[in-house]
Amino acid sequence: MKVDDWGVVAYQNIFNRLVKQTISNDVVGDLAESWGKFSEDGLTLTFHLHSGVKWHDGEPFSSKTSNGRSIRSAPKGISPTA
Repeated sequence: MKVDDWGVVAYQNIFNRLVKQTISNDVVGDLAESWGKFSEDGLTLTFHLHSGVKWHDGEPFSSKTSNGRSIRSAPKGISPTA
C-alpha cells in the first residue's frame, strides 16, 4: 500500500502515537512515557503511558480505553518492521 507522503506529514501532526521518530531517527515517547524490553517470546512489549492524557471527548486515556479506538496493528502475517 502506497501512502501519500503529504498525508503522512498531516497524520503525524494531527494524531498522537505511542512513540515517534525524531528528525535524527531517535525513537522518543509520545503517549508512552517509557517502555521496557520485549517478552521472552518476543511477542509483547509493555508501554507505560503518560498520566493526565485525555481523548478528544475528554475521557481519560488508558490502555483499557484505547482498545478499539484508533489503534492499529499489523495484519496477521505482516511484520510491522518490514
